[in-house]
Amino acid sequence: MAEPTPGVALRDFFELLQRRKWIVVEVSVILVSVVAIGSFLQTPVYRAAAALLVETQSAGVQGYEELPIVARGLETMRSRTIETHKRLITRRPVLEAVIADLDLHRGTGELQRQISVVTFPETDLIEIHVDDADPGVAADIANAVADNYVLLNQEYGRASAASASVFLQEQLAKVKEQLAEAEEKVEYFKDSMGISDFAGETEQQIAILGGITEELASAEADAQAASAESRAIEEKLSREEQLRLQASHEMRNPVLQELEAELAKLEATRAGLLEEYATESSTVQAVEARIEELKQQLSQQFETVLASTTIGANPVYNELLTEAARSRARAAAARGRVGALGHALHQAESRLRGVPAKEKELSRLIRAQDVAGRVYTLLLEKYHEVRVAEAMRLSNARLVEPAVASIYPIRPRTRLNIVLACVFGLILGIILASLIDYLDDTIKDPTEVAELLAAPVLGTVSHVRKEEPILLTEMPPRSAIAEAFQIIRSNLSFVSVDEPAHGLVVTSASAGEGKTFVVANLGMTMARDGREVILVDSDLRRPTLHKLFGIDNAQGLSNVLVGERDLDEVLKASDVEGLQVLPSGPLPPNPAELLASEKMAQLRETLLRRADFVLFDSPPAAMLADAATLASRLDGVIFVVEQGGCSKRLIADARDQLIRAHGRIVGTVLNKISRAAGRYYYYYYHYDSYYRSEDA
Repeated sequence: MAEPTPGVALRDFFELLQRRKWIVVEVSVILVSVVAIGSFLQTPVYRAAAALLVETQSAGVQGYEELPIVARGLETMRSRTIETHKRLITRRPVLEAVIADLDLHRGTGELQRQISVVTFPETDLIEIHVDDADPGVAADIANAVADNYVLLNQEYGRASAASASVFLQEQLAKVKEQLAEAEEKVEYFKDSMGISDFAGETEQQIAILGGITEELASAEADAQAASAESRAIEEKLSREEQLRLQASHEMRNPVLQELEAELAKLEATRAGLLEEYATESSTVQAVEARIEELKQQLSQQFETVLASTTIGANPVYNELLTEAARSRARAAAARGRVGALGHALHQAESRLRGVPAKEKELSRLIRAQDVAGRVYTLLLEKYHEVRVAEAMRLSNARLVEPAVASIYPIRPRTRLNIVLACVFGLILGIILASLIDYLDDTIKDPTEVAELLAAPVLGTVSHVRKEEPILLTEMPPRSAIAEAFQIIRSNLSFVSVDEPAHGLVVTSASAGEGKTFVVANLGMTMARDGREVILVDSDLRRPTLHKLFGIDNAQGLSNVLVGERDLDEVLKASDVEGLQVLPSGPLPPNPAELLASEKMAQLRETLLRRADFVLFDSPPAAMLADAATLASRLDGVIFVVEQGGCSKRLIADARDQLIRAHGRIVGTVLNKISRAAGRYYYYYYHYDSYYRSEDA
């Protein structure tokens, strides 16, 4: 079977739309009407937007290009800060302040539903959107929310600064007392002991002890910071990566051990030099340079060992592992330095034991005084900074673009809704029309009826409206109906060349498909061609042929079959020369038996001798056996099918009944073709242009 071409498929689609156009139109009109009415009845809602700029200190990320882990952490903190601002804007304190400022008669919950906060990636901007039926009120609320949030943010900052100020003030008072007490102790001790200054050697030993102590504190701080950094990084690693990191340090190779041993020796050398030289001396700095070089080598060796155990290719994990290795290297170096400085400090303290007790006590008191003085100075600086911040009442959020009243509502968008309703209405209408057409089991075009009945289509007849004439005698000679029956008559002569069909049954699958209409007009067409034609109304149940011709039905076929009348007594002449009509007569109680009787067979032979064609109008073949009975005794059957009138299943049942009765379907007539049939309807009017061209 040949595949349909795109052109044929497209033509079939347009024919479907032609047949079902009212479904598409009705669905579209209903949907557009509902959407339009709903849009016009809906209260317009306007939106106002105010823009806030929040300070997240994101510029601090720019200083950490070489430390991507830190940069990512700061970026995460920036995102959290933006999200925090977004959540705080719609909290109850801000909403209550807005309601009080604008004297709004609504609750915080209702106001919160009107507000939406929008953030923008990679920016510090926040937009406050407010929807309201009044555009002016929407703008006022948006600005009030922004202003009150800025004020609230300032209050938060001021409260924080005030709290820090109180804390620092209390600490200053305590440290000041400690400093005064330390100063008094130093002065009292000097006066009581009669000491004004240290001896030269003692002062030198104390200075060395202080320098080593300071170095030791710095080394301990470095070790703690490196260990803390290492632990923080390890917490971000998975359990598998932590085990891999631990394994990398447990794999102690000779190079690593040698570097650590050499680093420990250099730290011990440096600690010993500090007992004689200042940290600024070239001798100490040379040792420190060598120490830094060994630290770099130690870090690189850690990374090499780590790389040998790394299996995965995740760059984030690899970078974290590298940072952890470097932190551990710094911690190891710092611990070695702490050990060396601790040993140097122990030796310095041993040498200081020879110093007189009163000078050692004075040294201790002076150091306590210095510590208290430095702490007091630091707290005093912080206190003044906090007081300045409190006085300025700075906010990290500010309004950069106030809201203005909008002219156009955001909803309903009537025009857009109607356009979308039109589009979706057409789509839904086409889908519904296609579904209905698919589920429609009726005949739509001649091809279907020809395939179903396995018989040629003799012709098609257009639909006749109620106000139009039915018989050809009442129509113009060149009307479309007349031409259609001319075609049927011609095609009938072609299909019956080998087996002449003079006695024909005209039937249909169900009632109302126009078989009587076809019988009457086909008989007229044959008679006009000079043939002798007899029309027999063999529908002994619901006869209608006599009504079309306006003849009396008191006597007819039933009277002849029961022997009450002769054929000549009931056969009626029509207005068309050569055309006679045999009405049904009174309705008998046993029509099927009469049509199957021997009397009917004799009457058939008599009628065929008197006329060239005898057309029998019979009841529907799918419902009654009358048509099958007649078909078994006549030359053929003309099957009338109404377009879109009867289901294919019922037509198939009628066909099967006729075949079982050995009836021969010589052809079909597709009746009541409507304009929705597309090309099949307009086909019958092509001959008009032909005749008009002849007249011209």
